[in-house]
Amino acid sequence: MARNTELTQEQVNNVADELNSKGTKPSPNNVREVLGSGSFSTIKQMLDVWKEKLKEEESVFVPETPEFAYHHVDKLHKELYLHNRRLLDSERQQLQLTRQELEAEKSEMMAEINKLEDSIIALKGEVDKKDGELNHTKADLEKTQSKLDDLTGQFNAQKVEIATLTEREKQQTRHLNEKDALLNERELALKQAELIKQELESDKAGMKIEINNLEESIAGVKRDCDKKDVELNLTKTDLEKTQSKLGDLTGQFNAQKVEIATLTEREKQQALHLNEKEAMLNERELALKQAEKIEESLNKQIKELSKKLPK
Repeated sequence: MARNTELTQEQVNNVADELNSKGTKPSPNNVREVLGSGSFSTIKQMLDVWKEKLKEEESVFVPETPEFAYHHVDKLHKELYLHNRRLLDSERQQLQLTRQELEAEKSEMMAEINKLEDSIIALKGEVDKKDGELNHTKADLEKTQSKLDDLTGQFNAQKVEIATLTEREKQQTRHLNEKDALLNERELALKQAELIKQELESDKAGMKIEINNLEESIAGVKRDCDKKDVELNLTKTDLEKTQSKLGDLTGQFNAQKVEIATLTEREKQQALHLNEKEAMLNERELALKQAEKIEESLNKQIKELSKKLPK
C-alpha cells in the first residue's frame, strides 16, 4: 500500500530533466534517490506524465535562432562570465580568510586539548597515588582491627576468669557456712573466735580494695575499647594514635593478668589460711553466739561485694 507523500509534479519534472540532460535515463529509483522521499508507484506515475509532456514538446516545431541573437547571447555570456569570475575571486578570498580563522581556532583548540591531556595525566597520577595511600591505610586498619579483636577476645576471657573466681568465692562462702555450723558444738573458743573475726575483717578489707582496683581496671579497659572503635574511622594520623593507645592497652592488659595471677595466688593462700582456721575451730567450742553473729555479718558483706563484681 502506497503511503502519502508531499511530492509535486514540478519536483519530479525538474529531477527528470536534470537526469536526462546528464545522459541518465530517469527511473523511479533514480528520482527517489535524488529527492530522498516518495513511493515507487507515485514517482512512476509522475514520470509517465513527464514523458508524455516531453513527447508533446518534441512534436512542437521550433524555428531556428536568428543570427543577431547569437551576437547578443555571446556578449551576455562574456559579461556573465566576468561577473561570475569576480564573485568567485571574492568568495575565494573570503574562503581563505575563513580558512585562516579556522586554522587559528584549530591551533588554539589543540593547545587547549594538550593542556587538558596533561591535566588528566597529572590527575591520574594523583589518583593512583591516593589509591596507594588508601590501600596502605586500609591494610593498617585491618591489622589494627585484628589486634583489637584479639585483645577483645582476651578481655572477654578475663571476664570469664573473673566470673569463675567469683563463683569460687561463693563456693568458699558456702563451705565456710558449713564449717560455721560446727560452732554449735564448740563453745570454748570465744576469745580465739574474736581474733579470727579481726583477721577476717582485715582480709575482707584487703580483698575489697583489690576488687575495687580490678573494677577500675576493667572500666578503663572498656573505655579504651570504646575509644578504639571510634578511632578506627579516623585518618592515617589517628591510626598512629590508635596504635599507640593499643600499646598502652596491651600494657594494662598485661598488668591485669598479673593482678589476676596475684588474686589467684591470694585465693590459694586464703584457702590454706581457712584450712588452718578450721583446724583451730576444732578446739574452739565455746563461741556459739558470737560466731553466729560473725557469720551473719560476713554473709551480708560478701553478698554486697558479689553484687559489685562485673557480670
